[in-house]
Amino acid sequence: MEHGDPKALAGMQPKWRYGSPQEGSALPTSANAPASLTVATLANMTYRFGEGKSATTVKLVDSKGRDEGEQFLLDRDHVAFGDLDGDGVDDAVVVLVSSGGGSGVFYSLVAVMQRNGRLETPAVRSLGDRIKINEINIRNDIVTVDMITQGPNDPLCCPTERQVLKLAVRGNKFVPVE
Repeated sequence: MEHGDPKALAGMQPKWRYGSPQEGSALPTSANAPASLTVATLANMTYRFGEGKSATTVKLVDSKGRDEGEQFLLDRDHVAFGDLDGDGVDDAVVVLVSSGGGSGVFYSLVAVMQRNGRLETPAVRSLGDRIKINEINIRNDIVTVDMITQGPNDPLCCPTERQVLKLAVRGNKFVPVE
């Protein structure tokens, strides 16, 4: 998706198709077996943002969802798998792109963690408006996001400043690490 074109989100038709979507964010597993975490699963699950009364849920079907007029899209090109909490079970980080129809195209980093046979989205962090992501990976419980964002003199449409974030999931949020 072109980072400077907000209409790209509204008219984007994914070039991938999967079978019927999964209900909710729970995955059936045996008592001791980890859930099967795939891009197809991530493209067809419910994501929770926030806590309490300000919490929002967005159900994706074939990577797309909607909540109160805002459109959401799973950025399938920027998904990383790895263990985020040291339990030996693969988790994931995804980028959800959202737009309410204006010029903004907002990118959020979301942790998807396997806990007791269910997928949970405990941590969400805004990455910015109309950014460009170069790479995301998980190594040794650390998420690295390499991206281009707006510098001090850049207009929102045209980011030029490289930024590398190193984050860990602690409780229900991403925290910076060295």
